[in-house]
Amino acid sequence: MAFDIDEPSIPAAPEPSPSMTTTSPPPPPPPPPPPPRRVPVLGIVLGAGCLGLLALCLLPVWLVAAGLSSSRREEGVGMTGRDGIALIPVKGVIMAGGETSLFGGEAGVGAGSIIRQVRKAARDKSIKAVLLHIDSPGGAAASSQEIYEAIMEARTRWHKPFVAAMADVAASGGYYVASACDKIVANRASETGSIGVVIPGYNLSGLMKHYDVTDQSITSGRFKHVGSMTKPMSPEDRALLQGLVDNTYEQFVADVARGRGVKPEAIRPYADGRVMTGEQAKAAGLVDELGGFYRAVELAEKLGGLHAGDEPNLVRMEHTTWLDRLMASDTVAPAAARAGAVVPQLSGPSLVWLLAPSVTLPDGP
Repeated sequence: MAFDIDEPSIPAAPEPSPSMTTTSPPPPPPPPPPPPRRVPVLGIVLGAGCLGLLALCLLPVWLVAAGLSSSRREEGVGMTGRDGIALIPVKGVIMAGGETSLFGGEAGVGAGSIIRQVRKAARDKSIKAVLLHIDSPGGAAASSQEIYEAIMEARTRWHKPFVAAMADVAASGGYYVASACDKIVANRASETGSIGVVIPGYNLSGLMKHYDVTDQSITSGRFKHVGSMTKPMSPEDRALLQGLVDNTYEQFVADVARGRGVKPEAIRPYADGRVMTGEQAKAAGLVDELGGFYRAVELAEKLGGLHAGDEPNLVRMEHTTWLDRLMASDTVAPAAARAGAVVPQLSGPSLVWLLAPSVTLPDGP
């Protein structure tokens, strides 16, 4: 027997009426691409130009202000108006001219400037002693001699005590200047000595011949071209120059002995050009005490009759700032030149009291 079961009927969903139908709006269009950014090249150039012009206008004011500030700092080291010690630096290769500055002048502290400072300190009654801080390998013979004579005159004429404080090096002409002082203080490792004279010279005639270069100099006498690097040295030329060296050497030894208050025979055993440390020089009698800069200051205070233990009043006779060196002044030479050998000029030989390394050429193949 079969039974028919009627499934419940599900009413169909009513058809949506037109009023019930909703329409979604279309999506908005994409935004247009941004325009390419333009770099304001002209504005940047004009701005940089204006800033550069402003800096250029303010540069002199800044230089003067910096120079005055540096000068004030130096004056703070030592003030005039009360008793003190004159501090005179001797740095670099000693010569009549000095290091070329940025604007073409000469900068540094050299023979003429040192002599002016020595004479100024000698005449100043508030200066009770003079301290020379030497860091020099020497230099031109005549310029070193001028400084020596100025110190000796200040000692004998104005009875002003002088103390030399050796820094890294005070050799040859640097020691010549130090020997004029009443006392010499050196560090144990200071390089000093090198008492001697040299005329540097090279013979380039073989090289000139190799490149077919001929010297066509015209002279007024047989010795006018002596020492030229363009020709071999004849026996007569060598004898003439050796006499020049020997005479200057004797002046060197005699002046050192006079400054040290001994006979030349006491100096001569160490006057063969040898370089010594401060410790060796002390043993040889060429240095009075071993110590640093402030030991030399204490000694200058004692010789000048100043009260020991007070803050030392170190007075600079000339305020040399970096601005002064930039704008130029006269005298000694670049400290950088200490490490280089002296190259003679083509015009002729020159006498030098200088600690300089010798030039050794390698043997040929």
